[in-house]
Amino acid sequence: MMVGGPLLILAAPLPHPPPIYCPVIVYRDYDLMFSYYAQFRLPRDCPTGGIARIRKSSTVSTKAQGNPYEPINPQSGAWEVYPNGIDTVPDTAQLTFNSWQWQYWDGLVWQSVEPR
Repeated sequence: MMVGGPLLILAAPLPHPPPIYCPVIVYRDYDLMFSYYAQFRLPRDCPTGGIARIRKSSTVSTKAQGNPYEPINPQSGAWEVYPNGIDTVPDTAQLTFNSWQWQYWDGLVWQSVEPR
């Protein structure tokens, strides 16, 4: 025998798991005199659902606080590279001068990437 209405259980939504950040492989494509066009891929061992967050930084400029490598576009933050070969890096940003460096986010700090 049921007393009252049906029991309604309200549960908080399950939290989303944190993203899985992977390193990125940067390939030098269309190598020019002082620059190259960058192409990005995730390594094969990047887990399913993993992404790479990348940014481009100048190796000749430093931040006001003396930290090395000023991000080229600090207002836009970082771009993402997905396992299917798609990325959010604008074509204009893929043109990379040799005095710039690509970096990926490992979940704690930015790590430099040596282009291949």
